[in-house]
Amino acid sequence: MKSATQLELSNIARALHDLFQALPAIRQHNGPDAVKKQMKLIAHFQRQHDRLAAQLR
Repeated sequence: MKSATQLELSNIARALHDLFQALPAIRQHNGPDAVKKQMKLIAHFQRQHDRLAAQLR
């Protein structure tokens, strides 16, 4: 059974995956401001992921 931290890490990893998957469409259909916002979201979730992963080590 997964711990709460492991489940949260899985959820964040899934969110990161979805954000990266959406990036090409955002680049194609939106301006640079939208891409910048998407990259900020990715960075935010990456920091959370790294923090949680460090806790599990």
